[in-house]
This record gives sequence, C-alpha cells and structure tokens, in this order.
Amino acid sequence: MGIPPPQIVDVDVGNGRNRPGLNARADAEVALDIQVVAAVAPEARILVYFTELSEPGLVAGVSRAVHGPERPSVIIITWGEPETVWPAESRLGLDPVLQDAVRLGITVVATAGDDLAWEHMDGNKVYVNYPASSPYVLACGGTRISLDPERSSIVDEVVWNDRGLRGTGGGISEKYIEPSFQRGAHVPGSLNDGKSGRGVPDVAAAAAPTNGYRIFVNGKAVVASGTSAVAPLLGAFIALLNAERGRALGFINDRLYEAPELFKPITSGDNVDVESGLGYTAGPGWSACTGLGSPKGDALIATLTAVA
Repeated sequence: MGIPPPQIVDVDVGNGRNRPGLNARADAEVALDIQVVAAVAPEARILVYFTELSEPGLVAGVSRAVHGPERPSVIIITWGEPETVWPAESRLGLDPVLQDAVRLGITVVATAGDDLAWEHMDGNKVYVNYPASSPYVLACGGTRISLDPERSSIVDEVVWNDRGLRGTGGGISEKYIEPSFQRGAHVPGSLNDGKSGRGVPDVAAAAAPTNGYRIFVNGKAVVASGTSAVAPLLGAFIALLNAERGRALGFINDRLYEAPELFKPITSGDNVDVESGLGYTAGPGWSACTGLGSPKGDALIATLTAVA
C-alpha cells in the first residue's frame, strides 16, 4: 500500500488460529478489515482476534477483546447473521459482553450486512443482522457515491443496492425493543408486523463495488466492498477521534442521535430484494437503509473531539 507496516498483533482465542490459504474469501475479508483500518489510522495498534468459526467462537472472541488485557478502545465486528437464525444462548451470551463494553468505555461497531433487507432467507419476511441489531453497538450500513467528471468531489450519494441482488442490510429488529437513543428518530414499524424495535443501521458510508476499496491479498491488488469495509472505516475514524481528544468516546450512539445535523441524510434508494420484493425505502430523516446518513467528517471531528 506504500505506507509503513502497521502494528498488528494476532490474538488466538480458544482453538482459533490465523490460517491463511484455506478460504480465499475469508482471507480477503481479514485483509480488508486490517488494511482499511491501517489506511485510515496508520499508527493504530491493530489487534486481530482469531476464533473458531461459529457463533460461540464470536462470543468468545468479543469477550476476550472486552475483558482481556489488550483493552482496545474500538472493537470492529464484520461477521454476522440474521438475528433470527442465531442460537438464543449465543445471542444472550454476547449481549452482556457488549453491555460490558459500554460500561468500560469501548466503542463497538458492526456491519448491517450485504444481502439487503430480505437477507436471502426463506419466507415473506425481512430480517436484520446481529450483532448489528444489538442496542449496544453502532450499526453500519452502506451507500453508493457518484463523483463529478473530474473525480474530485462527491455529487450524489444514494443507498447501496446493486440491482436488487446485493446491497446494504437494514430494518427493524424483532428481538430488541426501540432503544432510548432512537426514540426521537421516528424509526418506522417493521414491514413484517408493524411493531417498533431497534432500527438498523445507525450510520452509513460508501460500500458499493463501483466505489470499492483497493486492497492487497496474497500480493495481488483487488477491489473489495460491502458494509464489511464501512465498519473498519468508521471504527478507525473513531480511533483517530479518541487519539485527538485524549480520551475514548465509548458508547457514542446517544451523542450521534442527539446531533443528526452531523450527518448527510441519504434520501434516495432502497434495500429491496429483487427476488422477494421486500425492503425499506430511504427518505427524509432516519431510514432503515442508511440510518442517520453518512458522516460529515469536519463537523464530527469538531463536535466529538471537544472534551467536556
């Protein structure tokens, strides 16, 4: 990437190990997360927790990150599944760990998913990804940006939806009630039953393949995309804010929802799946596609680096 190698520390959890070469897609996912963080925050100390590939493995990995001796200020989770398929014991095991992260002043960011609102599940229902649907995390959705002819500035930003085949996840949780920080955001009821719940995502940034993130995997340049790039992008940005202010921001959802002017609302597009025809449409204010919208960087820096 043409920058000094970042500080990367492998942390093995249980039987989890760093085993590149077994799954090319998994290798690209790990490379994407690390390289986006390193590009945004090149002096950050990046801890990579390797766990068993299972829901209990993720619980163990996040628990080690929250309670272990490394004490990161930001935890980035780019792995998730529709909350309805999570074993109840694993989800109920992870929630207290995420709640501990809030108590300990750790910001946790998670991806809203790349399979639109339907999540390619059976039946005529929409779903949200967990752990993004947990009220203790900052859920990250995706947009698609368009540039001017000189490719020097953004002229438009819409919901990321590639022809109804792939795009940002988002919707209303069936497992979690509407959290206090969303009560003034006018979160709509679920398309499934009209009931209120925790809305996903909270914020969004560029995730479309047409924009892309150029990374290197096994020495070759590739273009990656998805909300799996948005979470490390915003997580690294929060790490920079922490360094600037000299104190961790911790759980920031309350602050962000109190200041929606710090975001550019995304008012065009949807996360409707072409096969099911189900999904949500963006509009003024909060939406179940991009949440509050995409960050206004300068405004966020000025507001969040101020220490009371």
